[in-house]
Amino acid sequence: MDTLYAPIWALFHNKKVIFTVHSQAHRAFSSRFYIKLHRYLSLHRNYLITAVSDTIAKETEKVLGIKKKVCAIYNPVEIKTPVKRDICDEINFVNVARFHKVKNHKLLIDAFYNATREFPKMKLRLAGDGPLEEELKSYADRIGATEHIEFLGNVENVGALLEKSDVFILSSDSEALPISILEAMAHGLPIVSTAVGGVPDIVTDNGLLVEKGNMSALSEAILNMAKSDDFRAECRKKSFEYVQKFSVDNIIKKYEELYLSR
Repeated sequence: MDTLYAPIWALFHNKKVIFTVHSQAHRAFSSRFYIKLHRYLSLHRNYLITAVSDTIAKETEKVLGIKKKVCAIYNPVEIKTPVKRDICDEINFVNVARFHKVKNHKLLIDAFYNATREFPKMKLRLAGDGPLEEELKSYADRIGATEHIEFLGNVENVGALLEKSDVFILSSDSEALPISILEAMAHGLPIVSTAVGGVPDIVTDNGLLVEKGNMSALSEAILNMAKSDDFRAECRKKSFEYVQKFSVDNIIKKYEELYLSR
């Protein structure tokens, strides 16, 4: 309804509209009707389209078939000084995601369990709930992975969980720009993730990226991150450095500048 009625009302009353694409473009504009509607609306000078990453912005321009530039304004994140982690033998990985098919937790479970055979001093904590939670719990138990993998359910204080973790990991088949990764970076965590959507825009030398669906590559990335204290320390430093530009104040300023520029 926001797509159909809000822009039409606003433009009729000579108000500016900023429409933000929060998912991959082919998902956000899943029908010919919405493609034609936004293509038509984009012709209006008061109708502006933004996307949550450079990659999603380019995808949006391509899917809509428009010459008008889609502005990339990233998701904001609250930034706090990272808590210094005590050095311990066990490396704690954390994943914060809804148990849904697109998040591909099964791939993560397989890859992590495979990695523990070579480097057993690791723990994976899965925070979240969703339709596949019980199925994945049963699967982890069936393959004997529960010694290394813990299901936390819905976690209200995610920040406290991130403070106790060493590495953030995501195994999704599709993403736009995950706030979960930005929050992990804001806590100074190294990132291991599949290279989907806008993730490569924010994860460069502050972590490791692998092809989606590639279990062996994800398992290898887990091992590479777990085995090197120095590499994790460097990634922690860079994550916190890079995330500064995504602070709430900076993102608000970008939206204000865009709105007032037309």
